[in-house]
Amino acid sequence: MTPSPPDGTKWRRAGAGRTGIALQEDRLPGGPWGKIVKGGLLAASWIYGVGHASRMSAYRAGILKTRKLPCWVISVGNLTAGGTGKTPVVLSVARALTRRGRKVAVLSRGWGGRAPGPVTVVSDGENLRVHPPEAADEAYLLASRLPGVPVLTGKDRYALGERAAAEFGVEGVILDDGFQHVQLDRDLNLLLMDANRPYGNGHLLPRGTLREPRGAPARADGILITRADSGGPETQVRLRREYPALPIVVSRFVPDGVRDLESGEAIDPIGKRVFLVCGIARPSGFRQTAIQAGLEVAGLASFPDHHVYTPAEAAHLRERARVAGAEGLLTTEKDAVKLRLCPGGGDPPAWSLRLRLEILSGLPHWEDWTHAPG
Repeated sequence: MTPSPPDGTKWRRAGAGRTGIALQEDRLPGGPWGKIVKGGLLAASWIYGVGHASRMSAYRAGILKTRKLPCWVISVGNLTAGGTGKTPVVLSVARALTRRGRKVAVLSRGWGGRAPGPVTVVSDGENLRVHPPEAADEAYLLASRLPGVPVLTGKDRYALGERAAAEFGVEGVILDDGFQHVQLDRDLNLLLMDANRPYGNGHLLPRGTLREPRGAPARADGILITRADSGGPETQVRLRREYPALPIVVSRFVPDGVRDLESGEAIDPIGKRVFLVCGIARPSGFRQTAIQAGLEVAGLASFPDHHVYTPAEAAHLRERARVAGAEGLLTTEKDAVKLRLCPGGGDPPAWSLRLRLEILSGLPHWEDWTHAPG
């Protein structure tokens, strides 16, 4: 267990997943205590790195085997623990394939969901079968935004794929957050990298946010740079130099509407004063997008990734929004899934901000990626 800082405050998680927790650089304490904490985290990162290298070597040597599904697989994943905008990308890939008449399903680990059993069918493509808190927030969001696309969650992605192919007759699956899931063979391996911090803070988990060493992108079939509107062009130049053989697509996320959490009705955001609430890896990105949508930001409350809100927290957040003079409490689509669980409306009302992926360069590569493999 990571010790608390001596001043009694709590460090904010930069990202969390099956590999552990990464602590933000600017939240680590200074002085002798900070050196002790950093030293311990560096040692843990070294152990994690050795374990990862051994695992990858076992797969390369054939000691551990990859498994191939009876349908094609597109993997969308990260190098870091969260913060690259993976969910809007999965939505875009699934919609592009559906528009081309492809029958696909989304497979997700389902972090934060409470449903028992090895396979959970969140959506069969026609109906939402499982709702939060049993359903994971990201999986439920994908299911609610992708009509006609089954969404399944579980630890064993091979079992999920077999179920999707057998029960729903899909010809392909999208592996959500699958870059490190090397147990499953894939036909297309896409890696998302944030233009601001493509390698996080440069350290492996738990000292940093890297899930894998810096050379791991060479394993990808293509790189999608996200949030290029807020990151310098040096990231593009750097990645093209480091991986000249890989196709690279540059993108950003743009506002795609504001919705009322209670009624689902569209809200005109221009000029409205809002209080931001989010439990994501990069709260600063949410703030920037809200401003881009024409909203005035009165304040921000951020929580750890996949945070589950209680009714008391929701009431307290509304009170903070009132004190800040906000017309509405604005949250992400992922957080909206959990805030809806808190009973009762309130003043000010709660809204969610939708995002849409926009390709800035490399459109031919993107078009190629969003056709069915083969």
